[in-house]
Parts: sequence; C-alpha cells; structure tokens
Amino acid sequence: MRRLVVVVFFSSLVVPSGCGDSSLPPVVDECTLGATKCDGVKLVSCSKDPNDALRWGPATACPDKQECKDGKCQAACVDGAACDDGDACTTNDTCASGVCQGSLMVCDSPPANSCKDANTLSAYSANGVCQAGSCSYPSADVTCPLGCDDTAGACKGDPCQTVTCDQPPGECFKDTGICSGGQCFYNYDDGKVCDDSDPCTGGDQCLGGVCVGVAKVCDSPPAGSCKDANTLTIYEKQGSCSGGTCTYPVKDVACSHGCDSATATCKTDPCDTVTCTTPPNTCYISPGTCADGKCTYQEDNGKTCDDSNPCTTGDTCTTGVCKGSAVICNTPPANKCKDATILTVYTAPGLCSGGTCTYGSADVSCPFGCDTVNKVCKGDPCATLTCDTPPNTQCYTVPGICSSGTCTYLPKSGASCNDNNPCTKTDLCSSAGACAGTAYTCNDNLTCTTNTCNGLGGCTYPLMSNYCLLTINYAKTCYAGNALNPSNACEICSPATSTSVWSTVSGTPIVSYGFDSGNLQGFTVTPSPATSPVKWQVDNYRSASAPYSLYFGNPLNHNFNDPGKAVKGEATSPGIALPAGLGKLCLKFQLFKDTEPTYYDLLWVTVLPAGTTIWEAVKEPNFGLTKVFIPVAADLTAFAGQTVQFRFNFDSKDSIGNSGEGVYVDDIQVMTSCTP
Repeated sequence: MRRLVVVVFFSSLVVPSGCGDSSLPPVVDECTLGATKCDGVKLVSCSKDPNDALRWGPATACPDKQECKDGKCQAACVDGAACDDGDACTTNDTCASGVCQGSLMVCDSPPANSCKDANTLSAYSANGVCQAGSCSYPSADVTCPLGCDDTAGACKGDPCQTVTCDQPPGECFKDTGICSGGQCFYNYDDGKVCDDSDPCTGGDQCLGGVCVGVAKVCDSPPAGSCKDANTLTIYEKQGSCSGGTCTYPVKDVACSHGCDSATATCKTDPCDTVTCTTPPNTCYISPGTCADGKCTYQEDNGKTCDDSNPCTTGDTCTTGVCKGSAVICNTPPANKCKDATILTVYTAPGLCSGGTCTYGSADVSCPFGCDTVNKVCKGDPCATLTCDTPPNTQCYTVPGICSSGTCTYLPKSGASCNDNNPCTKTDLCSSAGACAGTAYTCNDNLTCTTNTCNGLGGCTYPLMSNYCLLTINYAKTCYAGNALNPSNACEICSPATSTSVWSTVSGTPIVSYGFDSGNLQGFTVTPSPATSPVKWQVDNYRSASAPYSLYFGNPLNHNFNDPGKAVKGEATSPGIALPAGLGKLCLKFQLFKDTEPTYYDLLWVTVLPAGTTIWEAVKEPNFGLTKVFIPVAADLTAFAGQTVQFRFNFDSKDSIGNSGEGVYVDDIQVMTSCTP
C-alpha cells in the first residue's frame, strides 16, 4: 500500500510590527541525522544544511522496480511473487493486486491419544487452532470401563467377544461354559454317569467336577484251614480290593492243644471239664489252676492258721505249711526275800510244756540285806548317787568320787576357763578350783566410742549413737550429729546417712550435669600429655545414676596408667551465674575414687576465674578413696553474684601405682538455700 506524505516548508515567520522582538530565529523542519522517510514514492533523508541545521533534504526516486515503503526503498509487490505478510499463521504468502497475502494454516494433525491412567484415556480433537505459528488441540479425559490400552491409545473392548466356551476341562463339567474377563468357566455336571478308571469302584457318577465311584466291599474271606498239626491259618474278615479283585490279610494262629482239620479250628483245653477245689491243706488258695487237665494251687502265704502245737503262737502259712513261733517264756514270777539275807531269784527264759511256762530259780546271798518291799538285795549307797554337780564345772573334774554316799571333786589346776570378766585374758583354774585371769585395759582416747574388752586380750570400739568417726589425714576424729565440716560448710555429719564419711547438705538445684545423653554437656577437657588416652571423658562403665558419668582414666582398660608417664587432666564446666541473696551456695557431686591412698594421685576442684581451690580429696575421709559412689560438696557462697566456672583437676604426680580405675564424677549440682 502506498502512502502520500505532504511536507510544507516555511522559509520565514512574519511578525507584525509592534508585536515583539523581530530578531527570533526562523522555524526549522528538524529531524535526526541519517533518518529517512517516504515522500510519496520517493525517499527523503535528514542531513545538515550549510548552517549546520538538520533539515529534510530533497526527495529522490527509488531504483527501478522498487518503491518507498516504511521509510526505505523496497522491492515492489509484484503479483504472483513470494512475500511475507507478517502473519505467522499463514503459509505460501504471495503478492496479489500489489498486496502480500497468505493462506491460513490448517491444524488437522493432533497428538496421538494416550492413557492417563489404567482406566482413563486422554483424547485430542481432530481440529486445532493456530497460535503464533503453532497448532494447539483441545483434549478431554474419557473413562474406560474395561481399562485403557496404552499401546493402541484406545479404551479396551470386551475380551469375551471372540471367545467360544466349548472345551470343558473334563467329563464332569457342562459342555458349554461361560466367558468372563476373556476366560471360560464351566459348571459341574453332577450326577452324570462317568468312569473313574478304578476297577475297585462301582456306580461311578460326577460330583463336584470329579468322577467318584462307590468302593467295592470285601467282606467274604475264604474259610480257614490247618497249616499243620499245631497251626491254624485264618483270614481277616475285612479285605481290600486291587485290580477289581478282593484279597484278605492272612495270619497263622498257634493251637496250643492242636489244630482240628475237620472243623478248621483249634482244639479245646482238656481242663474245660476239670474243677480245682481240693487243695492239699488250708495253706493253699482254692480254687486252683488247671493245666493239661491237672490242678495246681497257689500258696496262701501269710494266712492265719493253726499248727496244732500249744507251745507256738502267731501261726501263719509259710511255703504252703502252717508254722508258728515258739512261745517265749520271759515273764517269770517276781523275786522274793527267802529271809533277811537271801533273795530267791527266778530266771528267764523258761520252758513251755502243754502251753504252760515253767521257770528255774536260785537263792542269792544279800551282803547289805534283802529288801522285802522291792524284792531285791539292798545295794551300795553310792550305787544310785551320780557325782556330777561340782562347785563349778570349769575348774573341777566331773564326775566326782563317791564314798559312803558322799561326792568328792578334784580341782583341774592350770586348765583354761572363763572368769566372766571381759577385761581379763588367759583365764586359768587355780589349785583351789577358782578361775582368774590377767587384767588388761582398752582405750582408743576417742570421746565418741565405747571402750570394750573382748575377753581374749583384744579390744573393740563401737561408735556411740549420733556420732560420725572420720579418718582424715590418717587421724580419727569424732563429730557429733549435724556438725559441719570445719573446712567445708557444705558437708555435715549425718549418722543416719553415714558414720564414716561426710554427708552433704540439702538445697535447691539450679544447674545439673548428669552426662546421661552421652556427651560432656559443655565441659571442656585438657589432658596431659595431650595425646594420652588417660583423660576426662564421658563413660558408661560406672555411674551413680545410669548410664553415664564423667570419668578420668582410660576407657579401654579402666585404669589411669599411661606407661612411664605421669598423667593429669582438667575438666572445666560452662559458665554459671551464681545468684546473690539465696543463702548458702554449694557444689554437690557423686564421687567414685580408686587411686593410691597417699598424697599422690591428687583430685581437687577450683573456681574460675579466681583459681580458688574449694575442695580437695585429701581433706576427705580416707583421702576420698571410696571405691563406691558417695556424695561430696564444696562451698560456693563466697562467689555469690558472680559468673564462674568450676574445674575438676587430677594429677598422678608420677607414673607409679596407676593401676586403679581412676575417678568417676556424676550427678553434679549447683544448689542454693543449702541447709543441714
């Protein structure tokens, strides 16, 4: 399309007189240097005039077969020539009547349909729409009742359309089946006559898809027969079928009285007509037992009987014979005094005759006279006297010596004894029969113990009630109940808790470290030597409250020995703000210490940044050597209102004697308002 551009040039502007300054510059048709535009069919360019003013220059004609269009010379649109109409949705653009025109793009090649899921088909419309040179096609989701076929890009059809169900799996199924899901299913043809191929069945019929017959009954075995003179061959009543023929189990029966071939039975017992009721005597059991026509009788041993002997008693059957025990004549008449000095004595046993006992007798002379009341010779007055009551049993011989009815006891001079005085030892009997020992004294010079002798020269010193007896720096010291540690106001004598170590005061915990999560809880550790495996670390070998504690030692073998080296280490807590105005402040922890019992292997606690030592194991009972967990405490009151750290320090001082387990610390607490 051609456009006509009209350009009007003004050479000057006339200003009436009296209407302003006549020196204004002339109006200029300004443009951009190098710009072009069309003036009708000609091209106009912007350039400088002699005064360096930018002006549109004279129009120039475009070359042959070109025209000015859009500010530049372009080939003219010749009918039938290829061109570009600027529309991406047209094709085969050509000039017609001086205008570039194309054919609309046809969108008729949609994407192939595809399965969105097992039962949904995404289908595209055959007619699309062109946008910016590309075709887009509307789509829709279609439900597939029989499933989606992703290979064909279509919904599946009925799989039974081409299936004919006329091949039943066996003779006991209906000839025509039912198709479902592409598979044939056949109903049972129950009651149909069939052949189960088993000759041992009859009346075969179909049941549940299987040909079943009634088993043949084998209950007519052959008659028995005598195999030999003493053996009868018989057949079991119930047989079994094989190949259509019945067979019966056979067995041989031993005939103890012979086999009767005429009747095919075992002969009967000859004792059937015998009655065994006449035993040899009453010491056999009736009836007896018959064997081969003869009777035998069992002995009735133990049965009461009568052997017809008046001088036996307890008659019983023994081995088929009635026997009794001979009457024992052991009850003679009582002895009697024949005169004042002679006693008639009857002897036992006597003799039985006709069932009566007779006894022999003898006259005995009585030196001390005959006792007519008791019918005995009077005896020695010492005969009934037992000398077993000496003045004391420790220093006299028992029994004593009787003479004319009086007991005399001999002293055991020099024999060991007990004078019942616990503060004597080596007690001995004197020649006068008295027990006496050498006196000794017990005194441990402690006000809280009771001095006690054990009677053997030894002493015990039991602790008095409501006292503690503590061994500190090898010296034993008494403390009354509720007495505070003179050098540590956070430790107290509490006999109900322990009488041998200090107990800790009670308070309100504000900070606790139990290490039971298996880490140092912010503690920093410094071993020496730096590479030594012996150092402060968290370990679960021992703990006051399971499972972990802070341990100084080697966790591989649980001692603190680094061969040839002295070891030491520090474990420093995180910073702790100690409150002011909350009474006594205490650091409390559980301690297990297994080291040397000397001033070597030192353990102490310091407070940072001051570096003040607040607790030392050497000032605890037994140098703090516990080998069990005990509570200990240290006074922090002097640091109230400060932010501090506390440090556990250990130093073995040397490389000797480091085979103990080392040190375990657990259940660390900082407490306020501490009271006994």
